[in-house]
Amino acid sequence: MLDYARAISRWSYADLQRQVSMAPSRHGNIPFEFAKAVNPTLVEHQFADAVVRTMRSGRILLLIAGDGIREDVGALAKLINRNAALGFSFGLVEVELYDLGDDGLAIQPRVIARTDVFERNIVIYQADGSVGVEEIGSEDEPERGPSANPGKKAGGQGGSENPKQAEYRRWWQPVLGMSFDDPDQEPLKLYWPNNVRAQLLWPGTWITAYQSTRTCGVFLAGRKRELEEEVLHLLSPQLDQIASELPEGTEIGNVRSSGEMAIKTTRAIGTYKNDDEKREWLNPVLNQYVNVLRPRLKHLVE
Repeated sequence: MLDYARAISRWSYADLQRQVSMAPSRHGNIPFEFAKAVNPTLVEHQFADAVVRTMRSGRILLLIAGDGIREDVGALAKLINRNAALGFSFGLVEVELYDLGDDGLAIQPRVIARTDVFERNIVIYQADGSVGVEEIGSEDEPERGPSANPGKKAGGQGGSENPKQAEYRRWWQPVLGMSFDDPDQEPLKLYWPNNVRAQLLWPGTWITAYQSTRTCGVFLAGRKRELEEEVLHLLSPQLDQIASELPEGTEIGNVRSSGEMAIKTTRAIGTYKNDDEKREWLNPVLNQYVNVLRPRLKHLVE
């Protein structure tokens, strides 16, 4: 759980927005919408700035809930002291479960008999060389400082298109206009012949959606060296997890002799009733690829 808190402390607001949007399968600034429903006076940019400051300082409530919590004060003190760089609050909740048979399950959270408060201070070195001490749990928070072309685009020089390219653009337009959960993801671009691409942060890599006479699909693509020697090597410990987060039937590895296609998800053309059904399948798959791959590649780049 502390590793989880450390990971969140490195997030941008866009990372939070993407992850929260993935849960209810809604697009937009969902964290702000949820908060504004409780407090209608919130201002969006002020809310986003405050959330980022909170995440950067690790001011997160961490709760362990279980049906058999046994508090070991000495072990907890050592654990918290080893992770003193973050400003998290830490709590234990014991939850009793009662089986009511056909009537369901009764869940009763309760306070453990003995509680202990661990007081910690964080020393903050300011840019001007001054030193401040912040008590964890204080309402006051110091201000923080501000936080390759993959192929030939359809249309050529000056945006002119031949009739075939214009036909492709009309077909792909509903996909080109899709919204990603990740607000920092660049929009899709149409490339010749007959595919759209979402540029990723790692140089020379992108996500491609295509259709052919036999299949329709989405895959991670790029120059062979970047994929085989860098990206796949660096992501190798996570490939099983990546496969589990992508649509069923996704293949990972050297799935084409050229080595250009490392991760792909395809469906046979015969499984679609019409073009609209193809596009309805492509949009969420593209969004899922961005949600799964972009934050991992962002972490590698950083």
